Amino acid sequence: MGLVFALLGCGDSATEKASEDVQQLAQRLYSEVGTPEINNFQEYKFAKQIMEMRDERITTYTYHVDRNGRRHFICKSIGYGLPYSTQLTNPKQFQNGLGEAANTLPQREPNGLYMPNNVDATWVLCADGAGGVEPVYSEPKLFVSPVPIDSLAGR
Repeated sequence: MGLVFALLGCGDSATEKASEDVQQLAQRLYSEVGTPEINNFQEYKFAKQIMEMRDERITTYTYHVDRNGRRHFICKSIGYGLPYSTQLTNPKQFQNGLGEAANTLPQREPNGLYMPNNVDATWVLCADGAGGVEPVYSEPKLFVSPVPIDSLAGR
């Protein structure tokens, strides 16, 4: 039993030492190289503009992309689709104690939603031809565009 505690203690100090080494290396890196000088914040502006444009109700065209890279038209749609596991409420619950991110919670996106990290399934609002829309669920990779695109492109 004493050996287990001794080994656990060594592991903790080794981890702390490695962490200190990485911190020292990072300090050296910043002092010798520095960080990028960002003055125009273009990528931030692009991300903001894309998010604002996604907030508009616009007509889009949804395609399935097959394994050969060919697009197949699915429907005339509204907006850009929504990952299936998008949440309106926080999917995590704060708990005290040990564990992954025990004291942190995911943050809501500016659009008010909790977006998934990685998912292939998507909901798309397809036009029904009578002035309404119907939700369509899709597992394959989609391509959604605000303009029609040749659905056989990529052959």
